[in-house]
Amino acid sequence: SHAALAAVALGAAVLERHFTIDRDLPGVDQKLSIVPDELKRLIADVRAVEIALGSPDLGLREIEKAFLPIARRSLCAARDLPAGHRLAREDLDTRRPIGGIPPARWREVLKRPLPAPVAEGEMIPASLLAGPARTAPTRAKKSRGGAGGAAQKPPAGKARQGRTPSARRSGRGRR
Repeated sequence: SHAALAAVALGAAVLERHFTIDRDLPGVDQKLSIVPDELKRLIADVRAVEIALGSPDLGLREIEKAFLPIARRSLCAARDLPAGHRLAREDLDTRRPIGGIPPARWREVLKRPLPAPVAEGEMIPASLLAGPARTAPTRAKKSRGGAGGAAQKPPAGKARQGRTPSARRSGRGRR
């Protein structure tokens, strides 16, 4: 039945069906039960659905491994870049073949200086990832006055005025 196949597609591991060898036998369930040919067809259809769903294993199949070197990409220079240039998103492109920095790691190379010039289309050197990680620039906190110029907290007891976070999301609340 379509309902049983839909249940399998949604993850059912067990199907319950009434089964009989002859619908003409006495009893209430006989008329509503499936017969051997229908059971055989149901099992074949369930197996076809399971094959169509595939495996949850997202690993590479053997046939895909042969194409990996030409199918995957690496980070490359989008234009000629001089030595010492700090990389920005617009400096990066992806091209075949694999062998350099995977495109998923593009954020890790941002703001890192190039050790040598890189021509347009050439791979970004993997040595960029070997250096110390970049740190985000820190900003000095504005002083609100007081002893030693240290930042002070707002006075206790004063609730923050304005809309609540849920009201901001829904568009309701004080404006």
